[in-house]
Amino acid sequence: MAIQSLVRVGCSATLLRSRCRSGQVLRNAAGLLVKIALDAESRGRLVSEEQVHSSKRRFRQREQIVLREMVHTEERILIAEYENYRREFAQRHFEDLPEANRQAMRREKLDQLRDQGRLVRLAPDTRGTEVDDMILLDLAMKWAPVFEKWRLRRAVQQATLPFQGDFNSCVKGAGDALSQDF
Repeated sequence: MAIQSLVRVGCSATLLRSRCRSGQVLRNAAGLLVKIALDAESRGRLVSEEQVHSSKRRFRQREQIVLREMVHTEERILIAEYENYRREFAQRHFEDLPEANRQAMRREKLDQLRDQGRLVRLAPDTRGTEVDDMILLDLAMKWAPVFEKWRLRRAVQQATLPFQGDFNSCVKGAGDALSQDF
C-alpha cells in the first residue's frame, strides 16, 4: 500500500514537472498531487499507464541501489570489526607468551628486516613497533579464525544473546514454583 502511494506521488511529481517544463501554469500543484494520489478516476485521466510503469521501474531501481549500498556498507563494517578482532586476538596471544619466546620472535623479525635492507631505513624509534606489528600479523594469520568462521560464530552469538537472560529467569522461576509445590 505504501509503495503504491509512493509510486502515485512519483507519477504525480513527474506529471507536474512535465507540465511546468511545457510552460503550463499550475495554481494549485499540491491539490493536483493529492487528487492524483487519492482519486483513481482522476489519476486514470491525468497519468498514463506508461508513466505509471516507468515510475514503478525507476522506484524499484532506486530501491535495489539503496539495498545494494546497505549490503556493501554492512560488509565493510564487518570487515573492519574482523580486522579489529584479529588484532586484539593476536595482541592477547602475544602478551600470553613467555618473555623468552617474545624476545626470540623479535630477534627473528629484526633479522628479516636486516636481510631485506629495511632495518637501516627505519627510524630507531619505530623499529620496535614495526617488529611488533610484523609479529602480530604473523600470529593473526596463523591462529585467528578465518573471516567466514568468525562471521558464523558472530551470527550464532548474536542469535543466542537475547534469549540467555530470558531463559535463565524462566528456569529460576520454574525452579521456585516447583519447590513451592512440594
